[in-house]
Amino acid sequence: MAGIITYDNIVIQQGQCLMDIALQYYGTADPQALIALVQDNALDSVTTKLTAGQTLQIRNNAEFSNTKIANYYRANNINPATATNELINLIATASHYAGTWNSDNNILSFIAGYGAEEIAITLKEVLSANTYCRFIVSSNNPINGTINWGGSIYPLNVNTNEQVTLTVVASLEINNNITLNLGYLNPGITYNLKLIITKA
Repeated sequence: MAGIITYDNIVIQQGQCLMDIALQYYGTADPQALIALVQDNALDSVTTKLTAGQTLQIRNNAEFSNTKIANYYRANNINPATATNELINLIATASHYAGTWNSDNNILSFIAGYGAEEIAITLKEVLSANTYCRFIVSSNNPINGTINWGGSIYPLNVNTNEQVTLTVVASLEINNNITLNLGYLNPGITYNLKLIITKA
């Protein structure tokens, strides 16, 4: 019968948050998916802390689902768990011709020149093809450009003191072939970019 929503019950794994569940079962962490999880499970908010072993209801054939990504998670038995006390950054170094990488706070500081800027990133480990990751970026000044993620291109737009999180994946094996191509910045201004890459 049209219009009836059916559900499956799922069990929360250690370290999972609502965004992880949305990605795993709906293939997207868009607000519509998160709000559905909150409403269907009578949760307080999208930031409600989940407990390992807790049961949640997941909609079958939700209209907002990205089935391609959800099926990939299911086929490869991927259970994203990002609600940990410590965020493990996969970046070994991030380099800019006039910059300094601080691995203690994950910040690349550089003074912008008079043209487009390029930042090269090397990881601590090789990522096999089709590994889903989160790329987390914040900056003290606005930036825009693209991320070359192993041959895949993702747009990047960050406002002042805003944190942006992108889910990224490439069909190629990745180690040091990650590049941030930034558009023209304010010359002579110091930019502090916080860069974190973690497995999804």
